[in-house]
Amino acid sequence: MKKIKKMLLNDDSGEVMLESTIIFTITIFLLLALLSIGFIFYQKAMLNSVADEIASSVGATFKFKDSDLMEREIGSNELSSNQMYRYMFHRDDTLDAKKIKAKEYIGKRIGLTNLGISNKAPEVEDIKLYTDNIGRFHVTVDVSMETEILFMGVLKYFNIIDSTPRFTASSSAECLDITEYNSYLNMVHGVINGIAGDGTPLALVGKVVDIFDTVKGWITG
Repeated sequence: MKKIKKMLLNDDSGEVMLESTIIFTITIFLLLALLSIGFIFYQKAMLNSVADEIASSVGATFKFKDSDLMEREIGSNELSSNQMYRYMFHRDDTLDAKKIKAKEYIGKRIGLTNLGISNKAPEVEDIKLYTDNIGRFHVTVDVSMETEILFMGVLKYFNIIDSTPRFTASSSAECLDITEYNSYLNMVHGVINGIAGDGTPLALVGKVVDIFDTVKGWITG
């Protein structure tokens, strides 16, 4: 009996298999963790790209209230029904319409390249329009998405994350509207001509002042 026990204690024939099993298990866990982290970076980059696309589409088609962001097609009806002074009097209505279009776009667009297991639909948090100069604007877009990642359980096991990741992204794009710029300049030109054009009281006062300055120059000169 002692001889058999001593033989078993000195037998190392299964040592390599045991070590290989431990190393293989650890390697698999590390590979799955790296894959999961890669998916996280991919989801973040993908959402940034979608935010850029939405901002670019909204900026390019903002003057057309009902234009489609996915196709960017402008129909003859939209061209003929385009409103003048839309940034002065119809800004809020256009923003609301673009938010609806952006929500439709993000749902379709995320579905094409999403590698996560979405629990909630992606959201367009907000779209804002800022005035930079006369006829020159820019839009900002904020989007978010909460989604589970493949092999996320491995990251939770290693305490790298403790809940479902929530991704956010922001982007901005120029919104240059030449027709609105011309309309605004024409309106300002008309107002100035109406107030200080030839034959108006203000123009007559200006001429009297010019004459007075000329006479004063003769006297003092």
